[in-house]
Amino acid sequence: FQRFLGKTDVSQELEEVLAEARAQENLNIASVLQLLRNPAVRWQLITIIIIMACYQLCGLNAIWYYTNGILREAGFAEQLLPYITLSTGATETLAAIIS
Repeated sequence: FQRFLGKTDVSQELEEVLAEARAQENLNIASVLQLLRNPAVRWQLITIIIIMACYQLCGLNAIWYYTNGILREAGFAEQLLPYITLSTGATETLAAIIS
């Protein structure tokens, strides 16, 4: 901490770390099976699992793998490819947030 923060008195930061460690010891971590058995969160988990499985099966990862090649074949300039790929990712992220 002294080297990272650039100061000699790091007692407050150390106390914060120790307090966080004590708080973590008191947590009860639930397993996946316990979560599935809990009716309060069961349907949310099932919905998320189904959505993520469909996401994997629809081929979006393949599109990301071949994006640069597809854009290159379509005639886009090489220096534009990273920006087009980033904007495609940003659009996908925005759509995920909105949905």
